[in-house]
Amino acid sequence: MALKLRGDTIIDEAGKTLLQLTDQVVANTDNLGKIDQTLLKNKYTSRDLATNANLTPNGSGGLSTIKATAKMTSNKPSTDAHILHMYWDNTGGYDSQLAVLNGNAPRIEVRGQSGGTWGSWKKVAMMSDLTPTVTKLTLGAIAVTTAASGTVLTHKITTAGTYLIMGYSNLNRYNNNGRELHVKLQKNGTDFWDYLDVGDLGWTVAVTISAVQTFAANDTLKVVITNGNTSKQWMHGQSDLWLIRLPG
Repeated sequence: MALKLRGDTIIDEAGKTLLQLTDQVVANTDNLGKIDQTLLKNKYTSRDLATNANLTPNGSGGLSTIKATAKMTSNKPSTDAHILHMYWDNTGGYDSQLAVLNGNAPRIEVRGQSGGTWGSWKKVAMMSDLTPTVTKLTLGAIAVTTAASGTVLTHKITTAGTYLIMGYSNLNRYNNNGRELHVKLQKNGTDFWDYLDVGDLGWTVAVTISAVQTFAANDTLKVVITNGNTSKQWMHGQSDLWLIRLPG
């Protein structure tokens, strides 16, 4: 097969582009004046030109690099980054990009095209992202009372996320004449989990708590006991509750 050089582009006999030096190799030379073909050239000669991460498919199947800086105002990763652009081998719009975020603790984001439409940037999880954070809390004790309700835990969430809430409520209820007795989990004062018991005889039981809830930073989690018969006594002994912040 005969190859031809047309300007800075190498083409085959049919005119198909095989290599475009301005896109694929660096323009630097060594002392012998040879082109250094071990490096990829920055797509743009100035960061001022890299205003949009979307590049036009060229069908080369090759690679280009661009820098995402403050000058990039469209389709940028979450922050400044080195972007490696991977062209598909046709112009149908199936290119992909990999971004290494700038800084000394870099993260990785990726995205791709389908039929010319770009998806959003997706963060690649690191090992630290896959480790759940566990916090052990104590549900407080309340002495025998005829009160309609009592709070055995108030906890402010410091880190936003989705939490698995597990533990038990050490509850003792005397003759309640068939009235309802509840153990409730509340987010900012609104119930999202409720254990209900209706009975005539007194009992002591460890009520299993298991729930999943999403919290924002500074949301408040409460565990509340409510009694449907205020003339009857109940008590709550100290017990444990675990908050497990799930990865993601």
